[in-house]
Amino acid sequence: FKWQPGITPMSNFVHVLMAEVGYFVVIFGLQWLMGPATDKTKKDGALMKFAMCVHNAFLCLLSAAMCAGAGYEAYLRSQKDGVRWLFCEDIGTAASGGVFYWSYIYYL
Repeated sequence: FKWQPGITPMSNFVHVLMAEVGYFVVIFGLQWLMGPATDKTKKDGALMKFAMCVHNAFLCLLSAAMCAGAGYEAYLRSQKDGVRWLFCEDIGTAASGGVFYWSYIYYL
């Protein structure tokens, strides 16, 4: 993996902006679709609650995979470069390798 601004997917500011706008459209769209939460007697939110549980479980698994991957790559790199790089990267270090890959996945 090698980070290249403008070449690496989602490294352009326009892509980040479009993702943010899309996120807010989905959030507010779902809120509008579900209607006001004033009627406490309705039971039709069970499907949405299930979808939220599945979504949260997916995010937890993805976070665990990212944590394990980043930890493993950090361990491998510390074997090669020592642990000093964990706290202070050398000036001019190229953003490439396993640790940067997992940082990129987290960014996405």
